[in-house]
Amino acid sequence: MKISIQTRITKNDLLVLPFYEGKSPKPTQDEALQNQHHPDFEGKLSEQVMIYQKDKISPRILLIGLGPQDKETTETWRRAGGSLATQLKKSIQNITIIPPKENIEFVAAFAEGLLLKHYQYEEVFTDKKRKLTKIQNLSLIIQDKKIGNALKKQLDEIITTTEAVHAVRDMVNAPSNKMSPSLLAKKAQEIAKKSRHLTCKVYGETRLKKMKMGCLIGVGQGAQEETKFIVLEHKYKSKNKKPIVLVGKGICFDAGGINIKMRELPEMKFDMAGAATILGVFQILSKYKLPLHVIGLAPCAENMLGSKAVKPGDILTAYDGTTIEIKNTDAEGRLVLADAIAYAIKNYKPSSIIDVATLTGAAITALGYDISALVSNNNDLKKALKGAAQAADEKIWELPLDADYKDKIKGQIADLDNYSAEVSAGTIMGGAFLEHFTKQTPWAHIDMGGSAWAKEEKPHIPKGATGRMVRTLWKFLKNS
Repeated sequence: MKISIQTRITKNDLLVLPFYEGKSPKPTQDEALQNQHHPDFEGKLSEQVMIYQKDKISPRILLIGLGPQDKETTETWRRAGGSLATQLKKSIQNITIIPPKENIEFVAAFAEGLLLKHYQYEEVFTDKKRKLTKIQNLSLIIQDKKIGNALKKQLDEIITTTEAVHAVRDMVNAPSNKMSPSLLAKKAQEIAKKSRHLTCKVYGETRLKKMKMGCLIGVGQGAQEETKFIVLEHKYKSKNKKPIVLVGKGICFDAGGINIKMRELPEMKFDMAGAATILGVFQILSKYKLPLHVIGLAPCAENMLGSKAVKPGDILTAYDGTTIEIKNTDAEGRLVLADAIAYAIKNYKPSSIIDVATLTGAAITALGYDISALVSNNNDLKKALKGAAQAADEKIWELPLDADYKDKIKGQIADLDNYSAEVSAGTIMGGAFLEHFTKQTPWAHIDMGGSAWAKEEKPHIPKGATGRMVRTLWKFLKNS
């Protein structure tokens, strides 16, 4: 797709005019548009009216509402832009947009909303008619040259980040037989090949046993698919002496193990969304020479019910030697993350660790499907992540890591229990378990139990995998 900044309207398939609620259209240099209006159009947020005209330059004009101007935010502009995606047909490949104001952040958000929403998983479609029409050209009419140049630079980055979000959605939407731990590892290796500043190592079960990654091996031992541990590294003139480590849970299918899940099994292919998020961030890093040292870790397995599967009451030994009694085999995500965090501490001595995971259903009970939970042991890291999430309009909410909860993870016959049913605070307890392995290193845990998967369409997110947290983590790294 080509994005261009222009000062005059050129031939297009669709001319888009975003308007504020109750405001008159912005005057333009094109006389045919100066009095463009529709009696039924009020300008409410994401409201749309299509006008067809016999015009060789713009055969269609779409009026899109931005809502009240005094309540505008990047999020309202992004939602309005997302609503534009619903209008794209086979005959619409060249789009021109005339924004009502030349504000870089707002106009960029509008374009980003369009690109984020214009997606569907279609890798296994055989009918080409079901595939989305690709946007060939997107033009924005901007009169101020300085603003236009700055906007073009920002839009180029938005294309890169949106492509990464789409790649993550493809990985998460893919059925587990097309996104196994081995196939996910292959994706990571392909990403690393895109830049000489990236490297990728993949450890299989034989090596993992020698490394004594007891939790990761234990979770995957009931599956036929081989467990993998992905290690990605970005290093370019790094200003940080100690690396930032990003960790993502990669359970490519979660049947629950012996504690089998009783519902929504078809969706359990999405339990590797954390690992996919890490790969998405590294896809962005492959395009930019960011002066940082960043490590990405993705412990990948399938949590199945084979004859060799770990059983409730079994004891596993983590990478750092911690013994864990398995009280619930469906609390497996924290086990694989524990090994990865312990590996990061021992091998990299990082400045900070951020893990992202579809860890608990309790996150849905607490925050629903649009907000990710945040648990952390460091105020500065929390502040930086909250700022990045706000800039990306990807909502996160902090939950307390209380000392009383941390005491509840202690086991009776092992160092820790992986599940404490009597406590109920499932999301916090998952975070408390992981915090044990951080050894006081600044750490943050983002639980995407609800936010990684959309059960229904959102303003700029299609149904299915959301790709959330890719843009947040990218903004965090850029500001680090």
